[in-house]
Amino acid sequence: MEGGGEEAVSKITARSNRSSSRWTARMVASVSLFAVCFAGAPFARATATMQDVIDGFESTQADIMDALMYYRQASPEDAFASLATAKIDILAVQTALQDPAIVQQLGKGLKALNAKVTTCIKTIDAAAVQVDPESGLKAKPAATIIKQLATVAKTVKTSEETITKAISTGKGGTTDKVMIACWSDSFNFKAGQLVTYSLYPPGYPTVTTWESDPVITLKNSFGGSELDLDYGYQLGAPDKKGVRKLTMRMGPKEGYGGSFDVNYQGVKSTRLIWNRGSSTAAALIYGMDGATLIKGSYTMSIGAGGTYWWTDENGRHTGTTSVPVVAVPYSIPMNNLKSFGTTLVNMFNKIAPSIIGESGFTRSSAICTEYSETSMTLLFSASYGDKANGGIATVTVIMTHI
Repeated sequence: MEGGGEEAVSKITARSNRSSSRWTARMVASVSLFAVCFAGAPFARATATMQDVIDGFESTQADIMDALMYYRQASPEDAFASLATAKIDILAVQTALQDPAIVQQLGKGLKALNAKVTTCIKTIDAAAVQVDPESGLKAKPAATIIKQLATVAKTVKTSEETITKAISTGKGGTTDKVMIACWSDSFNFKAGQLVTYSLYPPGYPTVTTWESDPVITLKNSFGGSELDLDYGYQLGAPDKKGVRKLTMRMGPKEGYGGSFDVNYQGVKSTRLIWNRGSSTAAALIYGMDGATLIKGSYTMSIGAGGTYWWTDENGRHTGTTSVPVVAVPYSIPMNNLKSFGTTLVNMFNKIAPSIIGESGFTRSSAICTEYSETSMTLLFSASYGDKANGGIATVTVIMTHI
């Protein structure tokens, strides 16, 4: 494709690959946690650790973050799949909490924690129904779904805090690596907000000293700005209890793929970053938050491609179709981003069936890959069918101010 189309596709591919690798890593962690809990002969149980439980909670929150990212890209089926993975992770946590070592360390606090985990499972199930409703069920407004996913994530975080607070107060065992805690609402961080995390040395509270400074690395998603990398971070000196404060600034717009690493003596701890963006972000196509397009008329160039496949007695076959980037002979007014994005989505929904050759496409996504004051590039996709018989259409739309 011309005019930015190839770059747009590469950004989507990179985002997809990143999500895939994160999903694989979390699945390995989940399977490992199940293995810890069910290893050996019946009733011969390997010992789960507090670190296992914390990692399980973190994996669950990461799955929910992925679900929100996919939902914001208008891809509800992928959001549903991420919530299914979240349920696997939280069930692994539930199983680990039955381990005798964990039961002993948590004592009377275990009953309340088990109740919170049960609530986590119920809220994940309820959210899954809403992000990808069955045929015939009316979908809730996008802002309502986003708020619900944030509530699910906070429910999981609150459960994890039962563990981290127990460790931080000396009433719940210890961890093998740096424990990262955030005592504020980390699923409601806004654009530009200063946020602070508490870092506890490995072995806390028995160990309250640091042999060296941890190495902090801030990372944004490909093309994203979840964190303000120009601000960097501030790492405080240990307090009397050995706890260090790590402060950073959120980036200027919505994003769900950023993270930061805390590497201490060769062992790394990672936390994902959820930037809710501006107050209007949820009403826009994902990636539009922060855009400062000049009002006026915009010309449009469109490039499209389609891949379809079918299976018969001779095996699986594929075919392709493509439309080179061409200028559309009319302009579209841009008075506000929300209506502008709605117009483009409606246009895509009319174009997609002719590219796919199928009117009943079931899965679609929309994302703004880049923008300036006078231009914007968006990537739309729609698909139908399954691995045996189906197809996918991709449309790149490049808007330029007249």
